Amino acid sequence: MENEATIRRRILNICQDYARSIVSIVRELSLMIDGVVGGEEKEAKEHYEKMLSLIEESNEVKHRGIEEVASVGALLISREAFLTLIFEFSKIADNAEGAGYRLMGLIESGWKLRRLEGISEFASMVLDEIVKLREIMISLNFNYEKALEMAKMVEESERMIDPVHRKLDLAVLSSGLPPPALLLARDVIERIENISDLGIDIIDAIRLIVISP
Repeated sequence: MENEATIRRRILNICQDYARSIVSIVRELSLMIDGVVGGEEKEAKEHYEKMLSLIEESNEVKHRGIEEVASVGALLISREAFLTLIFEFSKIADNAEGAGYRLMGLIESGWKLRRLEGISEFASMVLDEIVKLREIMISLNFNYEKALEMAKMVEESERMIDPVHRKLDLAVLSSGLPPPALLLARDVIERIENISDLGIDIIDAIRLIVISP
């Protein structure tokens, strides 16, 4: 019978694979936004299709992780923390998909976001935060103390993102976009902000995994 350390390591490896998938998804969203803001609709659509493909692939990893946690039951004391980790990463994918869908609505309706370059910067900052999360996940293999220290960097990133979000929201309101486009643009921004907020929830789950015996 496997001991708990072996089980934790196996499930952690799956979670690390999932984190890598989520980074790729958020990166494609960021590139899609760059395309929309830059007037490169064809490129934006390509990144959207790539993101959808990555989400489909990531779902397989997610389901594998859930099945692994469920199969070990009480043998894994930190099973709830691992499930929380998986579900919070899944919410990031959901928000990215929702943002991408609304960006496609802007493209297909012919509305432009060229005066809102700040959306690209905002998405890039959130991507950097998610990349840091992946690095923390990897560090769990060999150095819990480093992982906890890096967690503080993610929290600092999130604090820097909040004022950018507020400023960007005001910029959208004064952009002169027609009401339907304005609502779509604000929804995109809100979903990107949700991704940043979920990063903090993931940090909390990681801390629970670290302190679990």
